[in-house]
Amino acid sequence: MKRALGWLQRLRKNLSFLRGNLLILTLSWMVWYPALRMLEPYDKLYMEDLGATPSIIGVIAALSTFVVAFIRIPGGYIADRFGRKKIIVTMTFTVALGYLFYAFAPSWEWILIGALFSNFCLIYQPALMAMRADSVLPEKRGIGFALADFLPMLVSIPSPIISGYLVSKMGRVDGMRLLYLVTVGIGVVGAFIRFLLKETLPEKKREPEAKGSWRFSGDFRRQYSDTTKFVFRFLPYLALIYMVFEFGFMGCYWFFQIFAVDFLGISNSDWGVVYTLSLVVYLGTVVPIGVLVDKVGRRKLMLSLTGIVCLSAFLFALTPQRAEHTLIYVIVSFPMLMLANVAMFNVFPVLEADLVPREKRGRVSATLFLLSGIAGAAGQALAGFAYERIGPRFPFVLLTALIFVDFIFIFFLVKEPREREL
Repeated sequence: MKRALGWLQRLRKNLSFLRGNLLILTLSWMVWYPALRMLEPYDKLYMEDLGATPSIIGVIAALSTFVVAFIRIPGGYIADRFGRKKIIVTMTFTVALGYLFYAFAPSWEWILIGALFSNFCLIYQPALMAMRADSVLPEKRGIGFALADFLPMLVSIPSPIISGYLVSKMGRVDGMRLLYLVTVGIGVVGAFIRFLLKETLPEKKREPEAKGSWRFSGDFRRQYSDTTKFVFRFLPYLALIYMVFEFGFMGCYWFFQIFAVDFLGISNSDWGVVYTLSLVVYLGTVVPIGVLVDKVGRRKLMLSLTGIVCLSAFLFALTPQRAEHTLIYVIVSFPMLMLANVAMFNVFPVLEADLVPREKRGRVSATLFLLSGIAGAAGQALAGFAYERIGPRFPFVLLTALIFVDFIFIFFLVKEPREREL
């Protein structure tokens, strides 16, 4: 009983700083995440139903990643020059409306248009990441980022089961069209919640506004020239780790469900169950990892997570096709493989926030996104080609090798920062 009370007191203490902007962002994610998680198990299969081959899906993924990688560059400039809130609120609305292309798509070409539009609207992501970093004290960043991710994922647990049920009853095409329309409505609600955000970049931290287009252009180049020098001077190893990780993991990400359902032979409903289990594993680990990243350090957690992802990717790649134990292999490997998301969205950004001053965060985040996005797009294009021409297992074998390379890089190159930026 005392132990339980002690745990509750610690939880209450950790939740006490979940307020202000961090609370509002978390609430907006809690509204929108369940709808997005209903889409994820079947969205690539939906593309196949509309006529896309694995190679075409790889091209759509690569073009989408290129767009979002490059659009984050002006997004990072806007976040550090004009502030975070306006761009976050405005573009959240447009991202939500972009799912209408998916809902009414008669063929895969409309999916491509919708993907390019939606990813263009993600120009606000550097501002979003900067605002999240601005809103948490350095010594609480691990648990703060983890809780902001944990609560939205918690309410999303039933999502894959719901989408699996709808797809089984209505068919993949009709079921997914309904889910996309639901996502549009819920996304608009999430955008309204973000009106409550407060700006985190003080006027004194912003650069003086340049007058005239030529001055604006020159200032833009100057700011990103300085940012590039900062990244290559202070964050070269982190940029390299991001790029290798994104090339491997994002290259495979769009093909997990196709590999599991079309190649391995898992049913739509079973895949929904597997996806739900992956969310449960994620939820069971994200908060403890958030606590540990503050207590034992960033480097140790990065090593642990990349090691687990490497082993899980290897097991997933070797899963027997349409065999008696196929589902067991996937149930064991896929949820642990998805811990890559914990690394990419919770642990790596904590180290990044520690190393980057507040007034540079938007641009540095955008620059790192660009570098990793180019790598991810190349990985997606290669994975689509390799899946179709070499074999469905090849992208996942390559993922295993690349995550192992990242493990080596982290072991030898990453060090804990002596001082952490506010």
